[in-house]
Amino acid sequence: MGERISITCNRICLLSPLPSSVFLACRRILTSHLAPNLAHRSEPEAIFGPLNLSEGVLADLKATIARRLTPKPVKVRADVEVKCFAYAGIEAIRRALQAGEDASTEDVKINVRLVAPPLYVMTTTSTDKTAAIEVMEKAVDIIGETIASEGGDMTVKMKVSSSVSILGFRKCQ
Repeated sequence: MGERISITCNRICLLSPLPSSVFLACRRILTSHLAPNLAHRSEPEAIFGPLNLSEGVLADLKATIARRLTPKPVKVRADVEVKCFAYAGIEAIRRALQAGEDASTEDVKINVRLVAPPLYVMTTTSTDKTAAIEVMEKAVDIIGETIASEGGDMTVKMKVSSSVSILGFRKCQ
């Protein structure tokens, strides 16, 4: 059985004996905030070269760093009331909401769901928070313009906001 390293909370737990110099060097490197980023993206040989780790340990270490540096998805949401008492009625609302969904990009897919007439919820999940908020705000503006041109009205009940799920708890921003 080869030597393996498991990283938990910026500390290294040895699952099999390694020389203490390797343990101390790994701990020194991995507790730095910049080192994992450098090791993953630009200079892996400069970071891991002096440690003389076996290929298996090095592969596990790189995979763990890559997994931890993966951005977490962010959910963006907006609540809107869309009403149209003109002759077009529900068809105007449907066209306006479809125009809002069509504002989606390849990375940010917007979904519109009916909560209870006339309240609709627009949601998207993306790893790029700023792009998701921009696309969502653009979609809300498009819905407002489209329904206004049809003789209807739109009211924003909850502005575009994001929430990050951390260990089951939601933090709204």
